[in-house]
Amino acid sequence: MMPLQKYVEKYNIEVADLCRHCGISRTAYYNIISGRSSPRVDTAVKIKEYLKFKVSVYESLNIEYLFTDWDKRFENISIRKIR
Repeated sequence: MMPLQKYVEKYNIEVADLCRHCGISRTAYYNIISGRSSPRVDTAVKIKEYLKFKVSVYESLNIEYLFTDWDKRFENISIRKIR
């Protein structure tokens, strides 16, 4: 399961709210979680920031620990876009 889908399900985040905040369509969201496409770097950053905010509202956890997988994914996206 992709990290994005895991956090959306675990914290009951509304997909519509996530898409609206990040400026993506629901189709783009489902393409990202299914692995058919990768988000642009700016979209990936918006998704990460939105999830950090939502998760911090529900729990007071070490946010950096939660998003280690996402950081790795963002690094891969950045490298792919640069090449």
